[in-house]
Amino acid sequence: MKTLRIARYKHLIALLVMLQILAAIVILVNKQSLPPVVPLFYGMPTGAQQLAPVNYLLLLPGLTIGIMAIAAVMAQYVHDKFIDTIMIGVMVIANILSLFSLLKILAIVGSIRIFTF
Repeated sequence: MKTLRIARYKHLIALLVMLQILAAIVILVNKQSLPPVVPLFYGMPTGAQQLAPVNYLLLLPGLTIGIMAIAAVMAQYVHDKFIDTIMIGVMVIANILSLFSLLKILAIVGSIRIFTF
């Protein structure tokens, strides 16, 4: 069995997973200070269709960890350096987008000011 090239990125992958676990902990700790519904579905028309219960915020870290797991499994079966690099890129981009979306939602519904644009 060949050594996986993605294994050399194990510290990066561990960091990305820890960031998502931290995001889930932040959601759970601040759940009481958030409104019962939050604007999660930005692709929907304005109004009630954008809103979701606050528990749905846990979808962001959960789906991101799922995407990262799928990318890691795919990288195990395809022994190509280019595909490994693409899978690492997918993991990093999914993580960044998830964290940005979560911070933006918390800035919109909370009293914190993270982004000013």
